[in-house]
Amino acid sequence: MRKMLWSISIVIALVSTALIGAPPAPSVSMREPIPSGWAGCSLQTVTIIIQDIDGVNETSISLEVDGTVYNWPNSHLSWSGDSILIFTPSTHFPNGHTVDVVMLHVEDGGGTPISGPISWNFRMDLDRPYYYIDSRTPPPGTTTSNRKPFVSIDVVDSTSGIPLGGLCMCFQSNSVTCPGDRLSGYCWETSSFISYVDSTFFVDTDGLGFSFHEEDSVMVCLRKAVDKVPQEGNVCGPNWIDTFDLDLCWDFIVDAKGPRAELIYPEEGDTIACDTLVFVFIDYSPVNMNFCSVRLSGTSVWQHVSPYLTFHGDTVYYSGTGTAEYYSEGAITCFVNRVRDIIGNESTNAGGDLPTWHFTVDKSPPLASAPLPADGSATSEASPIISLELTDAISGVLADSILFNIDGTNYRLATTPALTWDGTTASFNTATAGLSWGDSDTVEVCVTAIDKVHPDKCGPNRMNPPYCWSFIVDNSGPTAEIIDPPNTEWTACEFQEIKVYLFDVAGVETSTIQLTVGGTVYTFPDHLTYADDTLIFTPTVPLADGATVNVSLLSAEDGFGNGLSGSVSSVFYVDLSPPYAASISPPPGTIIGPSDVVEAGVADAGIGVDGTSFAVTMRGTPYS
Repeated sequence: MRKMLWSISIVIALVSTALIGAPPAPSVSMREPIPSGWAGCSLQTVTIIIQDIDGVNETSISLEVDGTVYNWPNSHLSWSGDSILIFTPSTHFPNGHTVDVVMLHVEDGGGTPISGPISWNFRMDLDRPYYYIDSRTPPPGTTTSNRKPFVSIDVVDSTSGIPLGGLCMCFQSNSVTCPGDRLSGYCWETSSFISYVDSTFFVDTDGLGFSFHEEDSVMVCLRKAVDKVPQEGNVCGPNWIDTFDLDLCWDFIVDAKGPRAELIYPEEGDTIACDTLVFVFIDYSPVNMNFCSVRLSGTSVWQHVSPYLTFHGDTVYYSGTGTAEYYSEGAITCFVNRVRDIIGNESTNAGGDLPTWHFTVDKSPPLASAPLPADGSATSEASPIISLELTDAISGVLADSILFNIDGTNYRLATTPALTWDGTTASFNTATAGLSWGDSDTVEVCVTAIDKVHPDKCGPNRMNPPYCWSFIVDNSGPTAEIIDPPNTEWTACEFQEIKVYLFDVAGVETSTIQLTVGGTVYTFPDHLTYADDTLIFTPTVPLADGATVNVSLLSAEDGFGNGLSGSVSSVFYVDLSPPYAASISPPPGTIIGPSDVVEAGVADAGIGVDGTSFAVTMRGTPYS
């Protein structure tokens, strides 16, 4: 009965209110989260604005959140100012969950309630966007020859999704700089060259009008990836991708330039003494040695692979081995004809990509010539100047290396004032050095030197063995001896030749020869010839039988003007007649008996009778 009376009274009140113009109910709206929007706080508060000109009776509030009714007063509900209701949950909302909010009842200060329940909802997104690591393009650590590549990465937010403006990418390279602000860079907004299609974030560098350098190390960074949870208000949005993830940045190489070659050994313009060449290829990518060829002075040294090459990384070592593939002496022109890297970028010398190198090869030691005094010759000076021409047509002679060894003692140009060098001839003044030799002394000289090829260029080239020669000191006249006929001997030749041994190491000046024979003086070449150290006098008038012939070499000088120490004389005798019988006993015609002795006296007017030569014939029988 009591319940029925209460219902009747309400009806009466409503009717009466309507009849007199009922006051408006409170205005109710949910401010945060935005209705049907996204929230990112797991303990997401709900803010509801309740307004009425008569004020709000907060004690009348009844709010349902996610199926649970909260009536005032309640620890989950709080009132701020005169119009803000705040709901604070005590349990976490799960990700992806839709939260339903219903204002069941609220009255104004005059007791006017809302006309009925007011409903809203919002959705929870607690997860950050994520990306697929294998989707990064160009892939990390790879090389592309495209200076304007497409750069992309797959980015996904499986809950609220990614809004326009929610993706930004930047590049750090030699040509562009990644800004410090994570909200800057190349962002997905309205450009057709920056797009987000089917979860793939694309940046078309060509369309954006920039290109990386021909050789560039590029770092790409996904600087921003956020979901649709609003940034405004107290909804904990947006959710950012993990900015501490190191894989958000990756590197790739742009290599649109062929290899360059740099000469390491020898250096440009050097002179070397060996068959060695070292150069390095410079390239962002490894060099494909199968597409490499080199030429030396117009000759192809290798094409693709050669047994004379070794490789250490991008450094190439070439060494000739005495075959056709080695350096000849003189100027060498060398260049890499063509080479290609593994990306396919090719460089050629003809195209101006690869330099031409120049160096000189000198493998020969200094050459010695024109020794003075000459080898095997003589000098009349006791302290002669000894000299030798030294030439090295390519690198030249290193002056300080010149060494004279004289009779076993070394004299270096660098420390011996007596030894001088004029660029062509090394001269040793023995008098300045305090050296002298006596007559007929033999002086032995050896000279060594090196050229100017530097030790670190396989040099120097050394004279080995040394250049050696010897000469004789001759400060006396010729040696003379009358050898035929011997002194005091007899001759039976009416045209007897006279031979004189006449020698001098400096040679004999024949014009100075005077020989007297039998009182007649003969000056060369009168009746005289000279050959093989022998002076020969040939008479044209026969010698007289029984004559005594006196011979004297009056004068003869050597090539230096040294004369005889004195005249050389001898005597010989002439015997042109045979022995004769001076007496016979008994005289011819005498009758002798068997025991008688026959004697004959034999005489010779010249040299005398050779007793061993007697021969007697008696009655046809010879006796000697």
